[in-house]
Amino acid sequence: MTFFEILKLYVWTFPFLALSSAMLAFCGVHLAARERTLQSLSISQGAELGSIAFMLLALILHLDLQEVESWMTLPAAVGFAFLTGSFAGKSEKFPASSRATALFTLWIGLFALTQVIVAAHPALESHFSKIAIGDIATITSAESQVLCLVSILFSLVLFSRRWEFLGASFSISLMGDNGTKQAKSNSMLLLLIPAVSTWSSGFSLTCATLFIPTTMHSLFQKAGGARSHIIRCVCDGLLGAPLGLFISLTFFPGVPTVSVMVLTLLSFSFVSARFFKF
Repeated sequence: MTFFEILKLYVWTFPFLALSSAMLAFCGVHLAARERTLQSLSISQGAELGSIAFMLLALILHLDLQEVESWMTLPAAVGFAFLTGSFAGKSEKFPASSRATALFTLWIGLFALTQVIVAAHPALESHFSKIAIGDIATITSAESQVLCLVSILFSLVLFSRRWEFLGASFSISLMGDNGTKQAKSNSMLLLLIPAVSTWSSGFSLTCATLFIPTTMHSLFQKAGGARSHIIRCVCDGLLGAPLGLFISLTFFPGVPTVSVMVLTLLSFSFVSARFFKF
């Protein structure tokens, strides 16, 4: 396909991907600063489990799978994500040396439970592949339009509360003060966005976009403060993920789209962090 044919076919997918990736990169900076990396992985896995469990329920009740898969699994994904988040929050009561292992245990348990549910019915395998690996290129135009609108609304909320997020992350990272009302409210939003992204874009792409930009810039960008770091990471998500989709569709049509996107984002973030100083 030519450049203009790709743009015409994915006219709503590219804006949605750019906005959602920028938001995830923003969330990833704050989750990493608050040492919530494993917690966010567990919550994304919980969203995946919720979507799969609802699909199994739909099969038992003989519902239309195509209709269920389109939108009805979203509340289940978000609900399971917050339920997992409540369990993950209990790790705060553990000794610091045991928190990481406790969260990893939670994640691997959720992953195993997901595999058991998928094995219960062959029809769940395609849905599992979509939500675990993800394939952004298969999102319909109507779904992209709705998701683009949702992404705009979330982006406006994040932008309007950016200083609140920064202050809460600073307080948590230095003093462990995560019990304030302000910290709890924006922590809920930081967990909601990855949960929705897992449902729409898949677990792999969500986790990659959350943590690749902040990891690269933390490794290679020593100058600049927190505000500069956030801007760099958001720019990586905004540009790197759509570039990966374009490269996949243009040059590697036979290769899984998400794999090309993750590798492109990794390369883009590395070059951005290593060679561009601003």
